Amino acid sequence: MKKSEILHEEENRKIQQLFRVQMLIDVIYGLTIFQLFRMLPKPSQEHIEEKALMKMFAESGTTLGIMLVGIILTLTYWSQSNRQFGYLKKSDNRHAVLAIVQMLCILIYLYFMGLENQTEGLEITLIMQSIFLALAGFIGVFSWNYADRNKFFIESMTKKKSIEIMYSFLSEPIAATLTIPFALFGSDWYMIGWLIVIPLGIILKRRKKKKLATLE
Repeated sequence: MKKSEILHEEENRKIQQLFRVQMLIDVIYGLTIFQLFRMLPKPSQEHIEEKALMKMFAESGTTLGIMLVGIILTLTYWSQSNRQFGYLKKSDNRHAVLAIVQMLCILIYLYFMGLENQTEGLEITLIMQSIFLALAGFIGVFSWNYADRNKFFIESMTKKKSIEIMYSFLSEPIAATLTIPFALFGSDWYMIGWLIVIPLGIILKRRKKKKLATLE
């Protein structure tokens, strides 16, 4: 087989691999979102008989808050994944492994969220949620930079656009890391700790502008 034919075959394999990995990730995120909704507090027979759904929501306020954060973050990571793969034209084994490890982190995060519901906010479960969300996010950033270095992007991708997108991936994993100390004080403080993502987004936006200015 000629060298050109081997290279062409390798390129086709990388394109097919990208498609398979993307399909796997979409399925896992779909199942994750479905499982998150299944974890939402369910009314007891007493709540149903008394028609006291609002009472149930009031009693489960903190749990609902953490669940809402989990749903928002999972949807955010799914959106980031779609955005990342939308700019790729191929993948390789290392890139595929990074994507799968990222999904494992999301699934482990889901596992500890389930434990948190069962243990009523045990600190270690909250800490582990933050750790694995942070890992998932930072792996996504590393994966993006890996794809950039190996020229996996479509031709329209510019260095400026690549940096802009990379910075949009940073808020959630950094915020997850910073919420670890809040978890030590219980569920209420942990939920409040996630508000740090707001000023963090502003700071990263300013840093992004400075970084892009150096390219001009």
